Formats: sequence, structure tokens, C-alpha cells
Amino acid sequence: MATDKRKTKGRKDDSETPCTNPHGRDETDAETDIESVVRRVIRSELDSFRTELKKWMDEKLDVLDKRVAAIERDSSIKDLRAENFSLQNRVDELEAFSRSDNLIIRGLPEVTYAERAAGSRLPTADSEPMDHSVKAVEDSVINFCHASLDIEITRNDISVAHRMKSSSKDTARPIIVRFTNRRTRDQIYRARKLLKGQSSKIFISEHLNKSSSTLFYEARKLAREKKIISTWTQNGQIFVRVTTDPTEKPTAVKSILDLNSRFK
Repeated sequence: MATDKRKTKGRKDDSETPCTNPHGRDETDAETDIESVVRRVIRSELDSFRTELKKWMDEKLDVLDKRVAAIERDSSIKDLRAENFSLQNRVDELEAFSRSDNLIIRGLPEVTYAERAAGSRLPTADSEPMDHSVKAVEDSVINFCHASLDIEITRNDISVAHRMKSSSKDTARPIIVRFTNRRTRDQIYRARKLLKGQSSKIFISEHLNKSSSTLFYEARKLAREKKIISTWTQNGQIFVRVTTDPTEKPTAVKSILDLNSRFK
């Protein structure tokens, strides 16, 4: 019995034997490997995300750059248009001022051979001295003012007068007259009302620049369409009346857009 006890005492308890990994690695090493893999996966995903984010941001910035450039272009174009519009208005004003002493007489017959021989070109400072044809045109203007308008003028009231090229609607070449003073010019222009109802179709108009002439043409169209009562020009400006009320204040129109927005 003593021998059995010694044998039992000499043997170690199997429960005290440490448990080992069948592959020869413990659990701590396995956990380290998993953590390393997870880190690599996360790092790879982050790198991919950064790449995609940078690409997206570059694309957005490129779009924004193009928009800013387009806005700057539009702003420059608008500035140029505004400047051009201002310059065009200035040119129109200067041109209107240079024509403010002029009148155009349409329908006045060419009664003499000398007048029919007159050219359709405005004499200049370098031209030949005034010949019979130019004098004949001035005589026609002087006689017309006396006979039809009851206004006495002389050659001293006329700076220059000559026949213009005719259009298909003209019965005679129109006459453009530049007067030496505004008072005489305005007196004759006001007297044009005496021509209404006369058998001879003679008209007096102001010498308008191109933009005013176009605007006046459009206003006359509205008058023919009965959308306005009447239209006329005064000192290069276009006026319209929309009622027959004599106390109505005439309306000045500055552009075709202004005309159409008000009366069309």
C-alpha cells in the first residue's frame, strides 16, 4: 500500500498540464495577426476613400472654376454692351445736334433746268463757288416759304440748300436746307401745318439721325393702326399722343422698346 501511495504521489495531475495551440502558436499571436489584417484593410479603404474624395473635389473645383470664368466673361460682356450703348447714345446725340439746323422739304417740284441740273451732293468748303444750279435750289426754297408758308426769308437765312437722291416714293428729289439761325428754321417748321389740305403734296420734316428715323417710322405705323392718335418730331425727339383730349400732355418716346411696351 505504501508503494502505491508513492507512485500516486510521484505522478502529476493531468489537469495541471498547460493547454497548447495545435499549430504551435498561442491565442495572443492570433489576435495580433487579426488586428494587423484589420488595420491593413482599413488603411487600404481609407487610401481608396481619399483618392475618390480628391478626385470628386477636383471635379467640383473644376466646375466652379468654369462657372466663375463664365460669370466673369458675362460680366465683361455686359460691361462692354453697356459701354457700347452709352457710346452709341452719345454719337446719336452729337449727330442729332449737328442736324438741328436742318429741314427736309419733300414734294417741291424742280421747275427750272438749272435746278434739275443740280447735283445730289452737299457742297463742302473745298467745293467750287456757288453756281446757278445751287442758286436755283435756294430760290425754290425762298419762293416756297413766301407762297405757301407766308414767311419771308433771304439767302442770308440759308447756309446751304441742295437736292438729295430721291426714293421710289418721291415725285421730286427732296431738298435739304441748313439755316443760318435756329429761329428761322423753327418758324418754318412750325408753319408746316399750313400745308395740310393743300392740293400739292409737300411735306416738311426734321433731318433725323438713323435711330430717330427708325423710331419715328415705327410710331407712324402705330398711328396708321389706330393704336395712337398722332406722332410727330420736335428737335429730333419723337412724341406721341394717345387721346384726342387737347389737354393731354404728349409722351416722348426714347426707343422702340419704350414705344412697344407702352402702346403696342
